[in-house]
Amino acid sequence: MARHMDAAETIGQRIISGLLPPGAVLPTAGEIAVDVKLSRPAMREGIKILSGKGLVQSVPGRGTVVRPRVEWNLFDADVLRWHQGSEPSAAFVRDLYALRRAVEAEAGAMAAQRASPTDLAKIEAAIQTMAVAETVSLASLKADLSFHQAILVASGNHFLVALAPIIETSLMVTFRLQRKVCPIPEHFVPDHQAIFTAIKRGDVAGVRVATTALLDRAEVAAMESLKAAGAPLTKEPRE
Repeated sequence: MARHMDAAETIGQRIISGLLPPGAVLPTAGEIAVDVKLSRPAMREGIKILSGKGLVQSVPGRGTVVRPRVEWNLFDADVLRWHQGSEPSAAFVRDLYALRRAVEAEAGAMAAQRASPTDLAKIEAAIQTMAVAETVSLASLKADLSFHQAILVASGNHFLVALAPIIETSLMVTFRLQRKVCPIPEHFVPDHQAIFTAIKRGDVAGVRVATTALLDRAEVAAMESLKAAGAPLTKEPRE
């Protein structure tokens, strides 16, 4: 990774984790460079990158200031990835699942009308892998991800397919949380199978119901895991 990207990631993760909250003024590039052992030019370029992602802005008379969370570009691949490096907040988890319900239920409904035999085969293969993979493993995560991505592709809607990184990040962030509460395939494979069955038989309403049920249960598991870890579950203020 280029040094300026190292700089952007270092500061970006501090912002996302709350160490540098909205409204905070960043130290100068020189001060940060000393702290993280990167050059000043790298830090300056890193801050420019963060500005382009909506995380910071230059304010005359103040310096570089962290912007409100609602102004961050959460669809940016790096911003999403940096969330994986910090313990997700309850508000972030809720927002991810709300987005997934809106996207995946409709993608599944479209897939029920448009899925090709190849699409159906890919969805079914992902379920079969999930059923035999070790639960908290890379293979299980990849199979789960492949399942949801295959449905987006089967929708035949290129805009929905472009949202795949959001789905991937949701799984990456919440996978370890969900599996702590639902640790065996029998806890989650039937929900995925229900979605596939509805898609295969062309049951548009059934897909929406099955998808919502899966995501509802996954969110409950993730929130239970956060609660067990001592994370506050009350709604966080919007900046």
